[in-house]
Amino acid sequence: MANCPRVMHPDTGQETVQYDSLSFPLYIGKGNLVSFPNLSAICHWHEDLEFIYIWEGHMEYYVNGEIVRLCPGEGLFVNARQLHYGFSGDGTDCIYLCTLLNPVLLGGNAYLESLVQQVTEHPQWAFVHLRQEMPWQKRILSLLQELYDCYIERADGFELMVEALYFQIIACLYGQRPPVQIGKEERMVNNQLSTLKEMLSVIQYHYMESLTLTEIASAGHLSSSACCRLFHKYLSRTPIEFLTEVRLNQSCILLETTSLSMTQIAVQVGFGGSSYFAERFRRQYGCSPSAYRKKHTPSGRKQ
Repeated sequence: MANCPRVMHPDTGQETVQYDSLSFPLYIGKGNLVSFPNLSAICHWHEDLEFIYIWEGHMEYYVNGEIVRLCPGEGLFVNARQLHYGFSGDGTDCIYLCTLLNPVLLGGNAYLESLVQQVTEHPQWAFVHLRQEMPWQKRILSLLQELYDCYIERADGFELMVEALYFQIIACLYGQRPPVQIGKEERMVNNQLSTLKEMLSVIQYHYMESLTLTEIASAGHLSSSACCRLFHKYLSRTPIEFLTEVRLNQSCILLETTSLSMTQIAVQVGFGGSSYFAERFRRQYGCSPSAYRKKHTPSGRKQ
């Protein structure tokens, strides 16, 4: 849930990470929850491995329907292709380190790739709550801080050191991976999450259109009622509520980064009219779109 690449909606519906360099696919940066509307990211997924380390404050982190509370000195490993997002449960800010690693960076050798895949493609290892009390988890937390320092200093050949640190992190995870035991319950959950991703993809790629509940449900080959049950089980909201959140989140980005009028933004994110857009925006964020723009843009603050 990096602050920089937080709004991406490609054809697959997954988040597209804005790496510093396409030839070196990773993102490492310091973030804070207050930079997100309502101190909450939007539920998303991506191919990258995600690691969070908490410097100050605390946050709640959602992964596949489970919520973990992260405190200072703790961290989280989120495996590839998991539904996740971070948020504040009590309205307070949190300063954290976020690093996103595309597994292709650890490729190049078939044998090593097979070892890495035993972590990144483990069917029952969605995340690990990293704590100081566990020696191997403490080691990963220490490596994450080394990773950040190395990345910031950018000494000659720092890319080699960064990759070496990532391999050490993966080695720690590899040594603690649980046995693969896929039963009926695990298969059901995996199937439900795959179906949910299909429906999220439709929302994330078509949010600017007049999208209906029936169309969302059809993407998962479900009835409308079954679709609603699945959204409520894993996201605690209806499909239309999630669609509205995605539209509002996109409107925040447009307010921050463009000079489009309120009507133009409303139409572009799928609300159709500025009045309904303003009403939903105020209900969600407690202020008008224009007030949000004034607060979050240098030009707005000047005006």
